[in-house]
Amino acid sequence: MVIFMKQYMLLLAEGGLFDFDATLPLMIVQLITLMLLLNIFFYKPFTKILDERNKYIQSNLTLSQSYLLEAEQLKEQYDKKVVDAKQQSAKLTSSAKTEMQELISKRLSEAQTKANTQIEAAKANFEMQRQQSLKTLEPE
Repeated sequence: MVIFMKQYMLLLAEGGLFDFDATLPLMIVQLITLMLLLNIFFYKPFTKILDERNKYIQSNLTLSQSYLLEAEQLKEQYDKKVVDAKQQSAKLTSSAKTEMQELISKRLSEAQTKANTQIEAAKANFEMQRQQSLKTLEPE
């Protein structure tokens, strides 16, 4: 039993499972130093890089949204111009058709009057020749 007591006293003198001597504050100082060093050399540059990346992405996103808005406005303007051009071409074709119809009817009426005058002249000429033929045939 004396041996057992000596061993028990040696265990108590060494500190046992939890030793609260100078190593605990040293471990706390090492942990705080490690946290400070990691914060200075790793976390701050890493968060700075992430913040710059977020700013870059955000600026590109706003820029692309402005480009998209501008493209939509240009598309609307283009569509309006296309509609106006189609309306103008429809007006031009309808006016050209009406002008062509008027020209055709004018030329047709001119041709009809010319043909009628030629027919009348031919009839008059034929009647005159007939009268002359009858006059020449009567005395015989």
